[in-house]
Amino acid sequence: MKSRSTLVRLLIISIASFGIMSITFLLMPLDIMLNIINSRLINIIIGIIFWLGLLIGTVSQLILSIKTKPMRKEGYRKPGLLAFFSNRLATAFDLIMIISLIGLAVSLIATNMVGYSCYVFLSLTVLSFVMHCIFNGQSYKLITGVKKEKNNERKDENE
Repeated sequence: MKSRSTLVRLLIISIASFGIMSITFLLMPLDIMLNIINSRLINIIIGIIFWLGLLIGTVSQLILSIKTKPMRKEGYRKPGLLAFFSNRLATAFDLIMIISLIGLAVSLIATNMVGYSCYVFLSLTVLSFVMHCIFNGQSYKLITGVKKEKNNERKDENE
């Protein structure tokens, strides 16, 4: 079994990388808002940051999955993408994801796809979707020892 600190470090790197990736959506209209002359360079830098965040986050999640594979029990488990509300942190991001999706749709319709609010909701939607996948996933549950909230509450009541 791999050391828990290595797994936690990989999880933090993944979360930070995906967070940085989602922040790039907020920076996309920066060149237009600030009337920067050489905006192409800024767009290239923002693109590089986006792809690096996505790459580092994805690779760290893949490594995390490989390292936690021996710790998993046999049998089918729902991937984090398909699981919802499996713990408190996942519930928070699941709710943020639903609200941000609604906000994105309303913002796109109301502003005719030109307002900065579209970028804010897009950034929130991407961040909350990725965090939904991470915090509902098996690797996160194995590292933190988090189980389904309802099961823990029933055990406490029986004791």
